Amino acid sequence: MLLKEGDKVHILIRRKFEKDIRRHLIGTVAGATDSIILVHGKKAVYNGPKANFSILPDYVSQIVSIIDSGNIISLLPDDIDMDSLSYEAEPGKTTLTDGKGFKLRINETGIIS
Repeated sequence: MLLKEGDKVHILIRRKFEKDIRRHLIGTVAGATDSIILVHGKKAVYNGPKANFSILPDYVSQIVSIIDSGNIISLLPDDIDMDSLSYEAEPGKTTLTDGKGFKLRINETGIIS
């Protein structure tokens, strides 16, 4: 099994339709099988007026398929402080950062320089 309990993950949930809400899940794996994981963490949603993602303050527990091609799962460093994560937006580029050197580039439509 590739993912295990305690792993920290960022999950980009692809939109199926243009008007679907853009959302992410950032959290810690609380349980895992070969096809699903249970993640405890926070959701992030796209804030259109600010043209950036906002991390919601409430903690959630969510079951996520790891075999669904609509979910893009990135493994985060073990030592990252999950509460320090935020999104930074620049023209054509969005990154998830801890403000201390870690950056994960988030682009649903590919690389844009």
